[in-house]
Amino acid sequence: MVFKSAYFSRALSAQLIVTLTLTLFVSAQVLAQNGSEFSQVRVRIQKDLTQYPKNLTANFGPHIRKYEVVHKENGKFDVVEVVPLTHYLAGVVSKEMPLAWPAEALKAQAVVARSYLFTRMSERRDKLFHVENDQMDQVFEWTDSAKAYQVVLATDDVVLSSNKKVVKTFYHSDCGGQTVPADKVWIGAVDLGTTQDPWCGNRSSNQWSFAVPTSEFTAETAAKETFEAAYFKKKLVRFEDWSVQKLRQVFGFSKIRSSPDTVEVNEDVVTFTGRGFGHGVGLCQWGSLYMAKKGRTYMDILTHYYPKAEILKIQSLLIKNYLTNNEIPKTINKTGIIYNN
Repeated sequence: MVFKSAYFSRALSAQLIVTLTLTLFVSAQVLAQNGSEFSQVRVRIQKDLTQYPKNLTANFGPHIRKYEVVHKENGKFDVVEVVPLTHYLAGVVSKEMPLAWPAEALKAQAVVARSYLFTRMSERRDKLFHVENDQMDQVFEWTDSAKAYQVVLATDDVVLSSNKKVVKTFYHSDCGGQTVPADKVWIGAVDLGTTQDPWCGNRSSNQWSFAVPTSEFTAETAAKETFEAAYFKKKLVRFEDWSVQKLRQVFGFSKIRSSPDTVEVNEDVVTFTGRGFGHGVGLCQWGSLYMAKKGRTYMDILTHYYPKAEILKIQSLLIKNYLTNNEIPKTINKTGIIYNN
């Protein structure tokens, strides 16, 4: 059984794209203005509506909202909102991490969200939208939080990269004490390294257990009496041909909350136990909270959770690939000093 990432895209064959008259639609582009870079993010905010959408909000505070309504071949409608980059990232930060948390943790979240976004924009540059507004990509909602905008602007243009290319960065709630490689969760994902996390490893509140009748487990997974299981540093990462993410998808993300530490099988029941919540790849949000409380900077946090990644500052963005122009990217060291490679 081949596992497909939970971060998937759905190709749309549109019969008709209707631009709402309440706003002027600006196609996805990059505009250079006073040395700053702005781009438009195409976010699918509603999908598979049976009727043409009504009462779309025209404004968020002083900001005019811009929409496209897509009439699909199946007769249903999708709504794609075109959101300026800074507003999108601020909205993601405000939904993916509590704004009451320290600024350095929020800055780390902003960098990771930006890096993930740029790779999705590149992957989907010829599609009708770049990202979903939910957990399929990143949760987004407009925000008027000054703190959210501050952490986005404080990390402006900073991204994580591998071999000088912006890389898709994953993050999760609670690693349970050990993060896992990206390529053990999603086939083809770039592994940016793993780390131990004593903060989450010592939390008793993140322990969980889930039991399923053996007959149900066997029916769902076609498991044999004997089976193979692959572990990474005591974390289950694969069961037969199934990744843990696939197991979580089938039995419930809230039931198998993370990569299990143990799996016990008997005639009646299969029991999973573990710590944490989420796929366990990349930034651990709860761990970043504890690091920030200990006085660590966002650079420290990123280096801890992505030890194989480079932290770059992109000075220009290209329309054609959303990554870098012909300039040599700047590398940032842990003190924040930028230098040419």
